[in-house]
Amino acid sequence: MELLLLAIGLPCMSFTKFVAEAVVKRATQRSRFKTNWLTVFNQGWVIGTPTEGLSNPDDYIWRLAATCIDIGEYNAAEVEGWLSISDVTATATVIIDAVLGKEMKKVSGKEPEDGMAWRDF
Repeated sequence: MELLLLAIGLPCMSFTKFVAEAVVKRATQRSRFKTNWLTVFNQGWVIGTPTEGLSNPDDYIWRLAATCIDIGEYNAAEVEGWLSISDVTATATVIIDAVLGKEMKKVSGKEPEDGMAWRDF
């Protein structure tokens, strides 16, 4: 109940993701088959492909980068923070592996491993 009360103040997209993740986790726990057929995959920001270099310039991350360049500023207080970012190919590979029944690496309570520090971005 405490988590729900905290989640109520989240922006709509974050709240929706919170509820969806909670529903999947609850369904997994209640499954009488105790299988890993349901999973939550938090991929972080998805960017273009590594070979073609194509991305969506309207994505939040690129709009943020463009704004920082335009104003010549960035949040120096967060320079050591982690930016969860992954290319389309890596994201698709993880999803396909999960669909085909491969065990997903669980990183509960940790940031996704794909990404970089804000200073590197």
